Amino acid sequence: MGGPREIEAFLIPTAYRAALLYFYYLTIYNRAMVEKKVTGPASYFPSIEKKYGKPIEHWMKELKKVSKLAHMEQVAHLKEKFEMGHGHANAIVAVFRQKNGL
Repeated sequence: MGGPREIEAFLIPTAYRAALLYFYYLTIYNRAMVEKKVTGPASYFPSIEKKYGKPIEHWMKELKKVSKLAHMEQVAHLKEKFEMGHGHANAIVAVFRQKNGL
């Protein structure tokens, strides 16, 4: 190896390259985390909360009261008692039953 100038010239591009790779990694990793889409019945949750003005946890507590009922009976309960649409009620019941091993 040569003198200090040659070492300095070698290190600067390497450090710069490492910083760029690290920045690129963070950008890709964060994008993957942000863009991870919710799928299935839970994808309805934001619109359910917006439409009915209650958090999903509220609906889970309501279903706990009727947890002995069958799936479609729970759906009917939400539809009749809270005037919830079929798709929204079905989505909440599906997630409730999955989380509670029903």
